[in-house]
Parts: sequence; structure tokens; C-alpha cells
Amino acid sequence: MKKKALTIIAALLLSVFGSFSMLNTAYAQWLSSATWTDYEFRGYDSFYGTSVVAYEAGSDAILYVNVENTYGAVINVSSVGVNMHWGAMFNSTQANATDPVVLEPGEYRMFTITFAVPSTSDVTNFIAWDYEMHVEHINATGDVVDTVTRTRGSFGLPYFAIYSADQATCQEIAAVVDMIPSMYWDSARAGILSLKAMNETNLGEYYYMLGHFSDAASHYGTAVDLVDSAFSAEETFAVRMEDLEIMTMEAHLKSAESMANFFNGMSNMWTLFGVALILFALGYIIRGLAALRKAQMPP
Repeated sequence: MKKKALTIIAALLLSVFGSFSMLNTAYAQWLSSATWTDYEFRGYDSFYGTSVVAYEAGSDAILYVNVENTYGAVINVSSVGVNMHWGAMFNSTQANATDPVVLEPGEYRMFTITFAVPSTSDVTNFIAWDYEMHVEHINATGDVVDTVTRTRGSFGLPYFAIYSADQATCQEIAAVVDMIPSMYWDSARAGILSLKAMNETNLGEYYYMLGHFSDAASHYGTAVDLVDSAFSAEETFAVRMEDLEIMTMEAHLKSAESMANFFNGMSNMWTLFGVALILFALGYIIRGLAALRKAQMPP
């Protein structure tokens, strides 16, 4: 009997824990999606060694959070926010405890969270920060009924990075100079300048990976200058080639014109020669006729 009682208690506990798990799963669905926008950079960052969404210090970070009511009853959303692991919490201004957003079952609402990105002197830019989103709902008397939290990873979102001005410059320039290897240059000088630019880009990437952002920005800047020079050299080469082609075409036209004049002169000469032959023949015939008439006259 004792063993049977223990089995029943264990089954009840499992049922209770399973119910809580189902509730937590249902609650977690309130936060159905989250998206960062207006960022400086998003993608793999070689310094942090992971994917980040990055904003320059002093700019505004914007996060859209979609809340869907899967609770099965009307809910009063009193808070939607993001908890940054440097110790700050930022909430949407669209909902608060005194003016909650009422969502009917199955209804959803997009909340906007905007906050000023702190300076790198207040929050270091040498760490890629983790974070999580939360949504809170209250009852008619203003008491908190539940708060649901979802991690960054559950949304597949990248870490959050605060970029210094040099970091932002590096990423902006890198997006431009990355196109260099795929370009074809007709000018030898442009090709050499392009290779130098690629070398400066590699140095920039190396210093960026080490966290020497100022040195990296300097090399990236040199790479851009070299690319500009390569385009100028390519333009000069193209103009000269075009001028040369025009001069060659003009020379061919003049040569063709001279040949035409020569053959035209030859044609005129042969025409005159033909006329002379005709006149000569006529003269010869007339002389022959005169001689014939003279021979037939009586003595």
C-alpha cells in the first residue's frame, strides 16, 4: 500500500510539473518574434568571434517585439521590454501599468523599444552583450498576473555590440573594399593600385581582429584612397584608349579618302586617254576618206 501511495504521489507531481511546463510554453508564445532595425552592422564580427547586431555609441537602438495573446482570455499588457546584461532595462512607451494595452484572445500587437546606446566609456565595446525580452500583464486591480521572458537565443537573434566610431568606420569601409577582388582592370596601373588596396584591407582586417580599431580604420582609409586612385587610373586609361581609337579611325578614313582620290584620278586619266584614242581614230578615218576621194577624182 505504501509503495502504491508513493507511485500515486509521484504521478501527481509529474502531472503538476507537466501542467506548469505547458503553461510556461503557452505564456512564452506571447513573445512571438523580435527584430532589431536601423543598426550599423549585422553579421559575423571577427573581433567578437560571433554574429552581432551593432549600433554606434550615441545612436538609437530600435527593437520591435511582437506580442500575441495565446492566454485564452483578455490580457492587459503593462510592460514590454529588453533586459541588457550590462545592467540596464529598456521598456516600450506604448504600455505601462496605468495605461495597459488590452489584447483579446488571438490578438497581437507590435511594440517598439527605442533606447540611446551608451558610450564606450560607460559600457565597454570589447564585449558582445547578451539580453532577453519580457512581457508583463496585470489584472483589473493593477496586480501583476505574470511576466514572461524569452532569451535572445530562442529568437535566433545575434549578440548586441556597441561600436566605437572607429569600429563603425571599419565596417562601413570593409563593405566597399570587399568588392575589389571581383573587379577587372584594363589599366596596369589601376590593377597595381587595386593590389595595394587589397593589402591595406588585409592589414585593416588583422588590426580589427586584434581590437586595434584606430589602426584598422587607418589602413581601411588608405585602402579606400588607393581604390579611388585605381578608378582614376582606369578612367584615364579608358579616355586615352578612346582617343587612340578615334585617331586610328580618322587615319583609316584619311587613307581611304586618299586611295579614293587616287583611283578617281586614275579613272579620269583613263577617260581622257580613251577620248584621245577615239579622236585619233576619227582623225585617221577622216584622213583615209580624204585620200580615197582624191584617188577617185579624174585627172
